[in-house]
Amino acid sequence: MASQYVSLDDVEWNIMIPATVTRTRTRNIVASFHETVEEIQEARTVNTFSEYIATLPQHKRRLLMHYEFTPGGEQILKACLERNMILKLGTDGSYNMGKETASFGWLLIGNQTVLIRGAGPVDGVPTVLSSTRAELFGIAAPNEFLFHFMKFHKIESTSKCVKGVDNKAAISRINRTQHKHSCRRRYSDDVDIVTVIVDHMKESTLRHRLRWVKAHQDDDKPYKELDLWGRMNCDADKMAEKFRKLMDDGDVKALKEGFFIDSMEVGITVKGVKVTSHILHQIRLHIQGSKHRKYLQDKHEWDNATWNSIDWKGLKSGFLSLGPLKRVKTSKSMHGWLNTGSQKSKISPDATESHKCPRCLEPNETQEHLLQCRHVGAHKKRYDLVHPMMKQIRQNKLCPVQEVFTECIRSWLESPETSIPDVSSVHESQRELLKKAISDQERIGWHLAMRGYLSKYWSMAVAANHHLKEDNDKGRAWVQKTVLQLWEFSREMWEHRNDVLHNTQLESSRTMRNAEINDAITKLYEKVDTYAAEDRWYFDLPLTLRLRKPLCSRRRWLVNARILVNKSEQRTTIGQTTMNQYYPHLPSASTVTNGTLERIASA
Repeated sequence: MASQYVSLDDVEWNIMIPATVTRTRTRNIVASFHETVEEIQEARTVNTFSEYIATLPQHKRRLLMHYEFTPGGEQILKACLERNMILKLGTDGSYNMGKETASFGWLLIGNQTVLIRGAGPVDGVPTVLSSTRAELFGIAAPNEFLFHFMKFHKIESTSKCVKGVDNKAAISRINRTQHKHSCRRRYSDDVDIVTVIVDHMKESTLRHRLRWVKAHQDDDKPYKELDLWGRMNCDADKMAEKFRKLMDDGDVKALKEGFFIDSMEVGITVKGVKVTSHILHQIRLHIQGSKHRKYLQDKHEWDNATWNSIDWKGLKSGFLSLGPLKRVKTSKSMHGWLNTGSQKSKISPDATESHKCPRCLEPNETQEHLLQCRHVGAHKKRYDLVHPMMKQIRQNKLCPVQEVFTECIRSWLESPETSIPDVSSVHESQRELLKKAISDQERIGWHLAMRGYLSKYWSMAVAANHHLKEDNDKGRAWVQKTVLQLWEFSREMWEHRNDVLHNTQLESSRTMRNAEINDAITKLYEKVDTYAAEDRWYFDLPLTLRLRKPLCSRRRWLVNARILVNKSEQRTTIGQTTMNQYYPHLPSASTVTNGTLERIASA
């Protein structure tokens, strides 16, 4: 049979939206399930496959929310399964971080013909949705369909099902569960949909395989020049995007929580919401989230209106794009926890030499001074970094919002006062949003913009550029890239400062390092009488001689001394004999008599 595979640009969707809500209990977990308006009777007979789908649990029905056979596709699929022919499937997911919506699309090819295609929403907590979860839904939907299609038609098949997936993380997450000796020590992210996929792969007689396919191949080649897997991926992506636009328009509603199934050993509900992804993050967020917000608001003197004006989604997208090590360093910079002179003054207030800037010797080195230092070396380094950073931030020369933002950042770096350029010439589509962005940023703080705290109106103003197409997410992408550029600039300046501090050729740097180490050693010596007797041998060398030792020797001694002191303080002194118990008690002079003196003399 000749191939009938064509592009699926025009798709008409039949939308089914769940209506009423009932509550049911599975094991020890309370779960909410949405049912259709007409309640399903368990004992009723079904005559068609569509009626059979309506009898399935709610989470399975949502995976099969929309599917449609091509003309003759149902009969061809039955024949392919009965003859154990190879089935090829293309799946893809679509995720909009700004609107926190996701969808999936899939299609199935048998006998070189498109037989069925489908799409649906991705359910889950909106703040932890991801492209990987969307891909997993795209993998689970055809698995679910084939399992119940064979069950309804009573077909036993060992056909090989090869799925083309463009997300390596989704493939890896599923393949890890298929090893013979795999032992799941903790719940992975998206445990609900992963469990559905794994259960069907174990129960089904089909041979499921996953194959990686490069995404968006039609960006580099014309559609007609792509191979079969490339075309399938492009069409699945178009179906997913088309369905997601229906969700963005409000025609389809996704459930804002995960789901529980019987094969899951445990389920976690936080404030009535089923959490199945990023579980540890969600628990920490609900325990410490309000405390963290209060800490930042008190530290930066933000009111609730200022807090709500910050673009937290853009900050999150930039932070999640970093690797684990960079996340730690960036978190310190965002919260003002870098080990600057100001921070050292809180730890060692007496070591005043270590509080200075190692470059210009400013008495109190703050994190803002780190970026604005007027030393010649710092000025040259800043000059070398600013121009490439501004070029990356000002991506679109026709967007005045990006130009205004870069000028404000440049002005703050060059002087304590930020000069705001005139925005009266900006197009009216962006002018009011730009004014609001500048006003909010002044309340947030331009110095905090360098840490990634930007007004959410910056992205809205960039997206409103009349030179761009409507319904674009350029504002969100611009904010993410800008935040990363600001963090990279701060990191480079911090490393330059550390290079100066640890330069052994500079006398001022040696003095600052010595002051901090000597202050810590002196404080330990001052408390030597409080340590256990068997631990005081480590302090036998006089303090004056100890401070004359080389810097590396003092550092090594300080590390070991702190370990020893911690152990010494943990030792108990209960029951130990005190020194005065070794000497007899002598009465006071006013109570001494002649008889007492004779007894003492005879003793």
